[in-house]
Amino acid sequence: MKEDGPLFDARDGLGRYLVSSGAQLALVIDEAGRVLVAAGDAGQLDATAFASVVAAHYEANLQLASLVGEPDFRTLLHQGEQSSIYIAGVGGAVLAVVYDGTRRLAEVGPEALLLAERVESPIRELIAESGGDGRVHHLSPDWVEAVESEIDRLFKEGV
Repeated sequence: MKEDGPLFDARDGLGRYLVSSGAQLALVIDEAGRVLVAAGDAGQLDATAFASVVAAHYEANLQLASLVGEPDFRTLLHQGEQSSIYIAGVGGAVLAVVYDGTRRLAEVGPEALLLAERVESPIRELIAESGGDGRVHHLSPDWVEAVESEIDRLFKEGV
């Protein structure tokens, strides 16, 4: 199993963040709403539907930023009672992190911003290697499955 390259680097960064922050799920989503990289446990969450809505939400917020004269926005945090969701742009894609319970921006913002910075380069590289269409054509499904299994194993062992 190849353990280098942009996909592995991004998953490794997401996995370490989940352990350190106590977040339950982190996804990197392309502009069409497809999951490029995932780490953690989706539980009962429909990750496909979630990714589509996050992509649309991100695009809507880009438009809002434009309307008030901003070229971009850095982050969004939904503070819910059951879960909180952090969203940020990373390397031409969107990072979405789901936390249990209410989280405040002061709690998650600094670490989540560092995570976004850490995975931005691997995500840019992944998108560039895919020909810019966001689809990862060069990865074997067996390799992706092996990496996902290894991440799941590490989370179960608490490593």
